[in-house]
Formats: sequence, structure tokens, C-alpha cells
Amino acid sequence: MGDDSGADGRFPQGTTCGAALDVRGGLELRIAPSDTSTACVTAVSFGSGFMASFLFVDSNLSHVEVEVEDVIEGETGENFPAQLGIVHDDGREWIGANCVADIAEHEYVAPAELGWKSYRVSGSIECTTAATVAESALEDLDLRSFAFVATIHWG
Repeated sequence: MGDDSGADGRFPQGTTCGAALDVRGGLELRIAPSDTSTACVTAVSFGSGFMASFLFVDSNLSHVEVEVEDVIEGETGENFPAQLGIVHDDGREWIGANCVADIAEHEYVAPAELGWKSYRVSGSIECTTAATVAESALEDLDLRSFAFVATIHWG
């Protein structure tokens, strides 16, 4: 049987939306790359950097917002400044601000509406400090790993 993992070695080939994470502290949760209950909000970029949102259907986690700065259309590489916003279903929130993203894949997929271009982007984010508590949470969050794949529309 052949290898069905993507170029990032984590998500099955052809996956266009997914998030895998392992967190401890204020929230104990692990979501594997094979979990198919993740939905993506259409992510858009204008020139440099992108934002993507991941919604978790079968989890206590509501959503994760990802912002990766400085990456341009089609670019891969390491140590792009990044930020994560993590929200639990009960309203608790954490912000990971001291983070960097490694973009392993940034592959053109197809033309999109209005002359935009769609890309499959996969990578991982690592934070050097714990995600800090927003007003609604009591304990910091240790983000052990976060990997993602999403379709980004560049315009």
C-alpha cells in the first residue's frame, strides 16, 4: 500500500482543510491529522501574509484563528512571524503571540473567482511561550504542536 500522507508528512494526500494540535494546561486536547471534523473558513490574502480559521465540529474546541505574516504567494520557508487565537466552546480564549510558522507546501491549485488564485498551504506553528489567557480563561495554554493545511485565495 502506498503512502497517503501529504508533502508535510502529516495530512492525507489531497486534504485541503485540516488542523492537528496538542495542547496542555488550561485545556487538555489532542486532535490528530486524520480527524475529518475540521472545517475551514475561506482564507484570503492581499499581497503578504494570510489568515485562516479552523472550526472544530466534534470537539470541545470552538475554533483556532491563524495569522502568518510576511509570506508571499507561492512562498515556502521557515520562521515566518505568526499568531494563534484559540477559543473553547465554553468561551475561554488564549492568544499565542510569540510564534513562528514553517510553510512546507504552498502549491497552486486552480483559478478562483474574480481572477484570484487558490493555493494549498500546509505547515506548522511553534510558539516559544505559552499561549496567554484572555479575560475568560484562568490558566495559560501549553501549545505542544499545531499543524495545518488550508486553501488560501491570493488576490
